Amino acid sequence: MKRTTASLLTGALAAGTFAVLATAAPGIASASGCGTTTLDENTFPAKFSIDGSLMGGVSEIVDGGLHVKTTAPDQKANRVYPVDRVPLASQTAESNYGYEYDTATGLGPGYNLLIDLDGNAATPGYVTLVKENGLYGGEWWNNSAAVKGVEPGLGYAHLGTIQEYSDANPDAQILGFAYSLGRGPSGDAVIRSITFGCNTFAFDLANRAPVADIAEPVDEADASYRSFWFDGSGSTDPDGDINLAYSWNFGDGSAAQTGAQVSHVFPKGKKSYTVTLTVTDPSGLSSTDTVTVNVTPPTNTVGGPLADTGADVKGLAALGGLVAVGSAAGLVANRRRKGADA
Repeated sequence: MKRTTASLLTGALAAGTFAVLATAAPGIASASGCGTTTLDENTFPAKFSIDGSLMGGVSEIVDGGLHVKTTAPDQKANRVYPVDRVPLASQTAESNYGYEYDTATGLGPGYNLLIDLDGNAATPGYVTLVKENGLYGGEWWNNSAAVKGVEPGLGYAHLGTIQEYSDANPDAQILGFAYSLGRGPSGDAVIRSITFGCNTFAFDLANRAPVADIAEPVDEADASYRSFWFDGSGSTDPDGDINLAYSWNFGDGSAAQTGAQVSHVFPKGKKSYTVTLTVTDPSGLSSTDTVTVNVTPPTNTVGGPLADTGADVKGLAALGGLVAVGSAAGLVANRRRKGADA
């Protein structure tokens, strides 16, 4: 369906207040060289800084991409990445311009290229070339009367390749590239990446900290009353990181232990300890969870060890016919007499 070209820029174009992507050829190298840069919700607005959301469309970073959405014909969602006047003639390869997206409903976004036809910064003005995946044979359309030398096609005033636009306008310079959804049919899509020259911009949420989680500690019944089993394997990471690091602080002055599951023996005596688990993701973000452990000597030692001694009550009672009665704190030992009633 035919869509009209709308302006993406404001007076910043004439004023020249653009961030510089690069001026190198044949690729358009960023300050850090060619490659892929992932933009999140914090860095995206500073790069694609001119916001079309004022026209009612949605442009927001989500998990795995840039969500763009319009719900009415008069809405538009678009942002532009300004560049520092790159000659169009040096960038005629179609492979310099690409984008990947997933469409939920309606048409997908278009790739926009902002062109100063005469290359003269003193005479402000630009036209927008639009390319839409899967449409028009991969060619760029434009309806501006300022464009010369590119033939009409498929209902558009001009439809052609970048090479054709460059041949007809040899002084043309690129001022920026953009995505644009609307005006026209409503749409809902997630843009995974946009390529310009040898630079690709991917979109994703910023790394998030893992969520530490300690299960209920288990008193290891087959060991001393001071021994507990701790399980932090229920900790999760919202970004799906699986290489999480686990560090346990038991609050008793002992050295930290590592691992999702650990066992620990606390000092002798009755006391409460705050156990802290710190879970860290590969990027260094972390979170903590705590649990309180009450270390309490057993109150009934029959059949078990005497508190803080390790001696077995039955074992002691067997020596000399002792019978243990009561708790460790009030142990009563009676010696049975031998006789007729023995």
